[in-house]
Amino acid sequence: MKGIITAAGLGTRSGLNGRLRKELLPIYLKLDGNIVLRPILDAVYSRMVDHGVNDIAIILNPADEITHAYIRANLPEATILHQEKQKGFGDAVLQAKEFIGESDFLLNAGDGIILNDTAYSTGLEIHMKTGSSVLFVMRVEDPKRYGVAEVMKHNGYMVVESVEEKPLKPKSNLALCATYIFNSEILGRIDYSVQANIELTPAIDAVITSGRKVVAIEVQRDEWISVGHAVDYSASLIRTLDMAKRSR
Repeated sequence: MKGIITAAGLGTRSGLNGRLRKELLPIYLKLDGNIVLRPILDAVYSRMVDHGVNDIAIILNPADEITHAYIRANLPEATILHQEKQKGFGDAVLQAKEFIGESDFLLNAGDGIILNDTAYSTGLEIHMKTGSSVLFVMRVEDPKRYGVAEVMKHNGYMVVESVEEKPLKPKSNLALCATYIFNSEILGRIDYSVQANIELTPAIDAVITSGRKVVAIEVQRDEWISVGHAVDYSASLIRTLDMAKRSR
């Protein structure tokens, strides 16, 4: 299995105004018994490695010299790929098509992370056992702001029946966390003919429509943090510090 981290967005809602990429904003971690601050990108990368995913590509904007320098200095084993134009999350994933090949892959946006480490283990176990793609979801108050999953319980699993990006009439309140486990076939479902933003949710829905099983794992709302919004960043720091204090 390979790992893909997307970190090519401009971060217009982060309040950084292009001076620094949001993926380099620090959060608290506990490393070697000490509470430290590390860029969230570093935390996502380390989480993948901790779960046995060592062949990892990070998708960057080619003009992002600061993040390039950080990765070369601190994550030298990572493969750096580029998204030349800002055409959406699905397009960013497509930049790793050659890198992924026919491998399964763990995909994580570089500006968010699930604090519950067990969720990753559970997702990988389900994927290995069933071969299904796995989505991580959380219950939110305003699902119209998110990609939304419609699910049903079947044989002990939460099976995804459909997904939709920012729906006007959401079918559920289960929002997608930007963390996924996929088979490589999803790359062929991404519609790159779209002239505007190329989203990933239509490709996931196409996989479901084709008859492939997609499983959802629910995490608690406070177990997912994102640094993409300036006004929410202080809360993310508080939550990661609390998690670091409680971890072994």
